[in-house]
Amino acid sequence: LKLYNVCDISDYLFKFLIIGNSGTGKSCVLHQFLENKFKQDTAHTIGIEFGSKVVKIQDRSIKLQVWDTAGQERFRSLTKNYYNGAACALLVYDITCRQSFNAIAQWLSDARSLASPQIIVILIGNKKDLEDRREVTFMEGSQFAQENGMLFLETSALTGENIEETFLRCARSILTKIESGELDPNRVGYGIQFGHVEMKPIKSDRSNVHVVVGEPIVGGLTPADDDDPKVRQMIQYAVQQLNEKSKEPFLRKLISLKNAAVQVVQGALYHLNILVAETDCKKGENVENVQNCKTTPDGLSQECFIKIWEREWLNFIKVMKTKCKEASLPAVNITGTSKPADDQQVGVIATPENNTIPAEEIITTVAVDQEDDQQSSTALISSDAEIAATLLTITTTDDSLTNKTEPAGM
Repeated sequence: LKLYNVCDISDYLFKFLIIGNSGTGKSCVLHQFLENKFKQDTAHTIGIEFGSKVVKIQDRSIKLQVWDTAGQERFRSLTKNYYNGAACALLVYDITCRQSFNAIAQWLSDARSLASPQIIVILIGNKKDLEDRREVTFMEGSQFAQENGMLFLETSALTGENIEETFLRCARSILTKIESGELDPNRVGYGIQFGHVEMKPIKSDRSNVHVVVGEPIVGGLTPADDDDPKVRQMIQYAVQQLNEKSKEPFLRKLISLKNAAVQVVQGALYHLNILVAETDCKKGENVENVQNCKTTPDGLSQECFIKIWEREWLNFIKVMKTKCKEASLPAVNITGTSKPADDQQVGVIATPENNTIPAEEIITTVAVDQEDDQQSSTALISSDAEIAATLLTITTTDDSLTNKTEPAGM
């Protein structure tokens, strides 16, 4: 599994799949989109390749999370697992190979039976630069797409023609559905979510690195995760505490409390589903661990989960701060480090009047004292021994931020 990572903050995150027969240029399409250059190495994809990139649609930043699946029949059972929770599928055939075009009906059937009924599918006739070797006409591709309710483009991964337009066209279609209310970013399994998760590149000096990826948490919790009582407990606590404690106007005016809780939980869970294991196949180091690796919260150490959760909550606050600035609403400043020394604070929240209050350190129990003239914004998760709880409290006595009314209902 190869990882391409672009670190950025976005308004939404969409999950895309690239599917189709082996040899149609799927990996080249992905590489051209991510790197703006042709991929010279034409070896067949083994398993899954992954990449992400932020694009601009109107005034929105959208992170596209793209999964390039192997086209060989022996990998078909593996790739089918990745349809769940996909917002869009790029179905690729080779215009110089009639056989690849004949196979698209089966690929389309898989996508529509295994993915969300709301999935957008675009048919891609690749290798447009090889016009003199064409076996499938433009009209054939266009007609098939029209008959099956798909978008259609012919592309060239070699020259880059229509590659970026392919992804942008799909992203526009998804964004239009979100804005019309047809798609809900909080709905399970639609392959979309509010985007604030930052992904960092994985680097290693070892020559043999395996990245074990669990079922992605995109567009909500997958059915398997939704059945996990600990996951449900995390969201339940986050929603409950945000609803009871958060009265800050900068949060209340910009996003509902439930969305805030779910957004942070989803961001943390997203990271929990990417585990890295360095292996040495010759010596057998870590090979068994990779096979037995868990990709749920139970599979990670308490310390690791705490760090992930804390980072996701701070990221959420930073996004809210940015939106407050854009909306000319009262904002807060966040300083401090996530790994403090004994004499340092985990985080400092500064009000517009510079009344700085240290944030609570990471704890596994919940204890919040609230004075009559103070307001608190709190996010936390289960204090279960298997899942660490993180508590971040924002406290201020600034009259401009005080709201004596009760929070809106869920």
